[in-house]
Amino acid sequence: MTETELEIREALMGNTIPMEKGHLRTMGPDDYRLPIGVADGANAVRFLGVRQNSKVLLTELKPAELDRAVRKSMHKVGRSLLLLGQPDIPACLIRYVLTRPAIITVRYIDDVPVVTSWAARGATGWISNLRALASFKKQLPDSISFADDAEAPKEEKITRRQFRKQVREAKKSMREERRAVQQAEKEYRKSLKENEEGGDA
Repeated sequence: MTETELEIREALMGNTIPMEKGHLRTMGPDDYRLPIGVADGANAVRFLGVRQNSKVLLTELKPAELDRAVRKSMHKVGRSLLLLGQPDIPACLIRYVLTRPAIITVRYIDDVPVVTSWAARGATGWISNLRALASFKKQLPDSISFADDAEAPKEEKITRRQFRKQVREAKKSMREERRAVQQAEKEYRKSLKENEEGGDA
């Protein structure tokens, strides 16, 4: 499996954790809680796997500009999803009433921007993929379009051990950033208190 497919598979099985503002993130190896999130189609993912449908994106935008544009478009079609092992990849989760959930990702493969829809294999998985891509395409600005005739490059495959290592490193980085923010807030509150005491004097 590829790095992205391993993490998408876990998300489609419902192994996600809610974050602030309604966002979701995938679970890491150290997380322990009852899985919540996507439940429909979990058994199909477990036994049949995940199918994907990829399209090359045509745009003159720089990577940072493309990232902002696709995240804004994703916000209109689904629920933001943080892939813990690949936090830089924009992703969103889309639920449907009659078909299985789908996840949209946008990433660079061999320097080519590629949008991919992921869903459980089975009778309705391909429908979910088509619906997700169509919904996302409608929300894209005029500066981004699908290259329907171009074949998307393939992503490099990795082992589960490599994937778990990347997730652990991502969680470590998140903890360090959280501690830095907490320390900054602590110092800020301390400076406010000192200023108030100085003013009283």
